[in-house]
Amino acid sequence: MTRLWRVVGLVILAFLTVGFYFVQLTDTYSDIYSEAKISDYLEKVWCKTFKNQSKHNKELKTTADSPTVNLTLTHQNFTTNQSIVIYGNKTDEKQCNPVKQLIFAKTHKTGSTTLQNIIFRFGERHRLMFVLPKSGAHIFNLRAHFETSMAELYKHVGNVGFDIFAAHSRWNGSEVSSLVPAGYRFTILRDPVDTFESFFSYMNVDKKVGMDINQFAWTFATLEGVRALDISRGRNRQLYDLGLEEDQMESEEEVMEKIDELDSEFDQVFILEHFEEGLVIFADQLCWPLEDVQSVRLNSRTEEYVSKITKESRDILTDWLWADHILYNHFLKKHKLSVEKYGAQKMIEEVGRLRSLNLDLTAECSETVASDVKKAEKIFKPNHKKIRPVVPQKHKRWCRPYYRTEIAYTKMIRRLNRLTVRSL
Repeated sequence: MTRLWRVVGLVILAFLTVGFYFVQLTDTYSDIYSEAKISDYLEKVWCKTFKNQSKHNKELKTTADSPTVNLTLTHQNFTTNQSIVIYGNKTDEKQCNPVKQLIFAKTHKTGSTTLQNIIFRFGERHRLMFVLPKSGAHIFNLRAHFETSMAELYKHVGNVGFDIFAAHSRWNGSEVSSLVPAGYRFTILRDPVDTFESFFSYMNVDKKVGMDINQFAWTFATLEGVRALDISRGRNRQLYDLGLEEDQMESEEEVMEKIDELDSEFDQVFILEHFEEGLVIFADQLCWPLEDVQSVRLNSRTEEYVSKITKESRDILTDWLWADHILYNHFLKKHKLSVEKYGAQKMIEEVGRLRSLNLDLTAECSETVASDVKKAEKIFKPNHKKIRPVVPQKHKRWCRPYYRTEIAYTKMIRRLNRLTVRSL
């Protein structure tokens, strides 16, 4: 009888021991996979492992026929085998080093504030140096092409190196590149009629001319030639932001020359209507995890301030904005070729993953109680009544960077710049 109780006791002890290790395994598994899918985590670990294979002596088996790595990963109390598909030339060690030098040519009313916020967050997280206006404003002088003399260069401490150019300016590629020589250069475009409509409403052009956008199309956009106020009213604003002069916009030859110049200057041109695809390509080119490009939509208008354009007016405006349309269509075609090169099926999967990340971010962070939105801190409140307020939940500090306004974020980055300079 005593022997029987000993056997029962040993069995119970064995079950308790197995249960203990199972709980440990579950906790470890949960910690690793709570915010990413298994395949995402393994791919990140693979990239890190591959770069350090000589140090850790991991065994990687590849075949010429299949871009696949068979990898055994050990983490604390568990071991897993996973076959990872390599997309692109990820076996090049240099491509697994995140690119940290960036040049962004910001354009009006193209979704550029959301893209800028992604760059601000990345730079803040990595304590990078930003090129900022010495005027103390959040934008450079938009009536003149950018010159290095417009920037705060911190000459009192010697030659300061810069990592990121992202403040709104009028594009001057050679001047910008002199400050961030190795920067990945990119900008963003949008359908020209929709860009014009947004500019027309946001800048209160309707009130200045005393008519809505459809009346404007029939009254002003049917006139021949370039008028003195066309640019200030939003005509071909994307080409203007990217450096083309007003008097060059009536010459198709000069427009094409400018587009060829921009094509040679930029590594990537985002298209707002395909923004998520652009972000996937962007993250891939820069070797950033997709989580680094998740975002909330910033600086968008409430529905009541979006103009309703008739088909006839859209046709008139399309013709009136012909120069911006040539620019837009050129880079839209290039974007589609980039998607094709990246892989259509893979793009669908990655865009789906990015959308899921953004939905999770919004659900986790965005304040939905109207009274709390009104009481939000100033750094989250847009300075324009037509902009839809989007603010983070009050007690989730990790959410805050996603919602900072351009002005507030620029002020914070300026302070971080100064702290970095003082430490040199």
